[in-house]
Amino acid sequence: MKKLNKKSVKIIAATSMCIFTLFSDFSASVAWFQAIIQRNVDSNTFAVEDLAGKFKQLTFHELANNGKTISTEEEACSFKFNKNPFGSIAYNWDTKEFSYLGSTSISLNAYETLDRYQPVLLLIELQEEYTALEQGEVAISAIVDEAEGKGFIGQRDENTNAPVYDLSDSSIYETKSGANCYWMSSIIRFFSKSFDASSFATFSSATTYNLTLGDMSKQSHFVEIDDSTETSVFNNNVNIFESAASSSVQYIAIIVDYYPDAIEFIYSTFLGDSTLESAEYDYQLRYTCDWKMEVR
Repeated sequence: MKKLNKKSVKIIAATSMCIFTLFSDFSASVAWFQAIIQRNVDSNTFAVEDLAGKFKQLTFHELANNGKTISTEEEACSFKFNKNPFGSIAYNWDTKEFSYLGSTSISLNAYETLDRYQPVLLLIELQEEYTALEQGEVAISAIVDEAEGKGFIGQRDENTNAPVYDLSDSSIYETKSGANCYWMSSIIRFFSKSFDASSFATFSSATTYNLTLGDMSKQSHFVEIDDSTETSVFNNNVNIFESAASSSVQYIAIIVDYYPDAIEFIYSTFLGDSTLESAEYDYQLRYTCDWKMEVR
């Protein structure tokens, strides 16, 4: 058996999301319900007694009032998040236990064509500063289980340009609370930025956590869209963050938001689809989280 990295922490999210017509709203709720320390598979129990792990806590932050400054140039868009988290997940490496404070449910506000940005901030704190050259890189991934054969719900056949997936096929959705829910990985993206202790002190000295998309070190998503060829490529393992060899890292800010390019592609794919237009769906697609985050 493959021996897993002992310094990893996996954070699993369960998410429900609704998409309405192109002229209406999108809404989402995200429930972060569990965090699992990665096991040493050579043992039946956690083998972390002598392990100094990296992960300390994850906190959730919503937009402050009037917290969006939107520009025609995406890089100039900036956001202010409340410093006081509405929920957190922490791990104690001595007791090997997770603790939860506040609400571990978050929601993305309504998405509209003229109001596409509805971000939520996830702030990861590590036990100390880590420098890749000395202690190994810090990396964060978003992963969809490849064994389940999931892909981009809006994918089109390269020859006919018809939808690859049939919305009425029960193998591609889960039924939750009476609604059919598709793969959330199809419609989200991530932005990340890291801080050492000193730069985080400066970052957190303001009354809010202020982030500009152009200053984020990385943008990532599961789906790559090529509008010129009307094609898409799905990647089940996305690198959200990876520390530079010469930098020190103790905090990683991750913005989770809608991926407009993918949303528009999905609408175009299913335009006129009988299932989408049926009374049961009423032009709505709901999504449930099919991905997990790994901190290592």
